[in-house]
Amino acid sequence: MKNLFLTLLFNFILTFSFAQNKDFHGLWETPISKYITSIYIGEDGVSSVVNYDATSRKTISEEIIEVKTNSFTTLLFNPDNNYSVKIKYILKDKDNLILKFSGDLNKKIKYTRYKLDLKNNKLKT
Repeated sequence: MKNLFLTLLFNFILTFSFAQNKDFHGLWETPISKYITSIYIGEDGVSSVVNYDATSRKTISEEIIEVKTNSFTTLLFNPDNNYSVKIKYILKDKDNLILKFSGDLNKKIKYTRYKLDLKNNKLKT
């Protein structure tokens, strides 16, 4: 009986943690960058982070190094200019993230969720 209770408790904790991580899923932008950040959530939570520049069609992937309930941390390296940062993503609410950069950039930046305008078939904030 004790094992059953512990198993149920563990499953509840995992389900709750994953539900929080699902809010990270989507496209994110900030006015101070030309890159759009795409966060994908897989079965085990945050599974990929890719930055896309629509002008140059360039992508930069981030390596996920830590995942928590309301935050996760990545490493980003741009080989074109040797730009390297550690980024902590913090979920402020379902439409806003706070990113804490450290390394070549030491700054907090607010990101906002992109929303699709189906009527005009375009992204809007």
